[in-house]
Amino acid sequence: MTEPEELQLLDRPRLRDGVAFVPVADEGVLYEEHAGTMHQLNAPASLVCARLDGAASLQDIAGDIAREVGEDPDRIARDVRVLVRELGARGVLDGVAAGARSGRVR
Repeated sequence: MTEPEELQLLDRPRLRDGVAFVPVADEGVLYEEHAGTMHQLNAPASLVCARLDGAASLQDIAGDIAREVGEDPDRIARDVRVLVRELGARGVLDGVAAGARSGRVR
């Protein structure tokens, strides 16, 4: 299991069993079934979470999103890593160790 601060672009995290991504308009939520809690996501975070399937690397996800929104791939890759570190710290991902939370999901 990767520590959040050691997350690399070739890592392939996925949502943990019992965590569902639910799109809501252009945003979304992560719903933790066992705890009955939700994490509200903005539109960019929703683009990432919809792709966290364990098959795509973070680099693949960032490239897909950069092409979709027409933004700089390096900036998108940095933002994807920051978000996935936060989600891992919140304990909603397989492949990223849970840890200290910053208190905010972008």
